[in-house]
Amino acid sequence: MHFRSRALSHNVYELVLRTTAGHGLLLMAGKAVGNNDYLAVAISDGRVHLRFNLGSGAAHLVSEDRINDGTMAVIKVER
Repeated sequence: MHFRSRALSHNVYELVLRTTAGHGLLLMAGKAVGNNDYLAVAISDGRVHLRFNLGSGAAHLVSEDRINDGTMAVIKVER
């Protein structure tokens, strides 16, 4: 018998932060061994970078706006 959790098909990550840093890893989720699925949220050159592979191949998204201006920022990732 196999049960599939709905949590595997729907996830929401919401980060609220204030930063002046230009670079840094904010979130990394995935298994180190035996599975290629991962999700990473980082700041590079002040922009939010989202890298993921959730079974359909790797993808990389970059925000247009910089968030390292010291004001409150909300980053929401949902699938």
